[in-house]
Amino acid sequence: MSTIRRLARKWGFVHQDDIRRVMQRGYAAASNNRLLGDWIMSPVTADADIRAGLFAVRSRARDLAQNNDLAKAYLRAMKKNVVGSSGFALQVKAADIVNGKLVPDKADSDYLERLFYEWMKPETATVTKVLSFRKVQELVVETVARDGECFVHLMRGEKINQFGFTLQLIEPDYVDEKYSDILSNGNAIVMGVEMTPYRKPIAYHVAERKNAMELYGSFYVGAPYRRIPAEDIIHIYDRERADQTRGISWMASGMVSNRHLHGYIEAAVVNSRAGACKMGFFRDTTGDAGEYQGDEKEADTGLQVDIAEPGTFRDIGRHDFVAYDPKYPHEQFDPFTKAIIRFIASGLGVSYQTLSGDLSETSYASGRQGLLEERETYKSAQEFIRETFLERVFTEWLTMGILTGRINLPFYKFSKFNQPKWTGRRWSWVDPLKDVQAAKEARAAGFKSST
Repeated sequence: MSTIRRLARKWGFVHQDDIRRVMQRGYAAASNNRLLGDWIMSPVTADADIRAGLFAVRSRARDLAQNNDLAKAYLRAMKKNVVGSSGFALQVKAADIVNGKLVPDKADSDYLERLFYEWMKPETATVTKVLSFRKVQELVVETVARDGECFVHLMRGEKINQFGFTLQLIEPDYVDEKYSDILSNGNAIVMGVEMTPYRKPIAYHVAERKNAMELYGSFYVGAPYRRIPAEDIIHIYDRERADQTRGISWMASGMVSNRHLHGYIEAAVVNSRAGACKMGFFRDTTGDAGEYQGDEKEADTGLQVDIAEPGTFRDIGRHDFVAYDPKYPHEQFDPFTKAIIRFIASGLGVSYQTLSGDLSETSYASGRQGLLEERETYKSAQEFIRETFLERVFTEWLTMGILTGRINLPFYKFSKFNQPKWTGRRWSWVDPLKDVQAAKEARAAGFKSST
């Protein structure tokens, strides 16, 4: 190192070569070059990202859920595997402490289970009296997976029903993500959620439902907001960042790929159909037969159209045949679509086989491994629903049931009775015989013991 460079460094100057060496040693992901120049580096809050994209992502996710086979398959798989055909099963684990030990109280546990299953019927579970609690579970899972969040209003009162408790499902649209404000008491309303300076939710500002919504099909147009305390609302969403106020669709990361794949498949099918229908043209080479004007005109647009019919040759002039071959179906269609579906499935946390319904290339080993990973996704979602929704509902139901007298148990023993255990769907093995045989061989080889 030269004397001049040493002196320059002493005074705080850094040579360009030194900077280059540091940059080479740093994170490649932090590089800023011509290949990465369009990569966003501006730090923004979680709520800023969500506020900018929530409406569009939610609307497009709903469109995919209505019109896209892969999105439909994903949502169906979530409902079938997270909730199951019978819903979450409830077991109450009420117990007394006798001589320092827990002694199960089977009579009280059975009594509470019987009353809760009675409440689960549509007449008492929801304010509309048309949804059972099992169906509510399905709607919660589907809404959170599709829209990113779900709001459940806990309604209490002796006049509501015999238990004094019911549920009202609120679509996320009614909690307006465009409504934000700073209040004089120091609280802030962020995307419809009122919070303290410590970001604790204390109220939700929900748009009133008006008859105009039924007529015009739009949400909260000109509707006033109703302030509902946070203790009366269950806001179910998967928090991905600490300061995140609203939820985003679980399908968000793969929606663009899914949309493009849908368009590619549509174009491929149309091309394949055209190739199967129309086989060629006759062209006039003399130039005196005029131009082909199409078979007919569209009434609305006046555009010339042609109708493709199977096994036909269209005469557009005189007798010079021009072959037409769109080259579809294409041999790359199958591997290309499979690759894209695998990417989408990976982002959703499900297997390619579940998303596509294609079991043609599944071996026992790979299928088993994929199944185990996928089931962990479902079990994680089950725990999420249990923690955020089911346990809260049972606690509120038990509280109001005892207060109204429908549940004939003493309130001072509330903690004893408030011991629900929720169990989601469980699965059998695809090929249990092979697992049993593998376990036998492992024990015979000394890799496992019987205990």
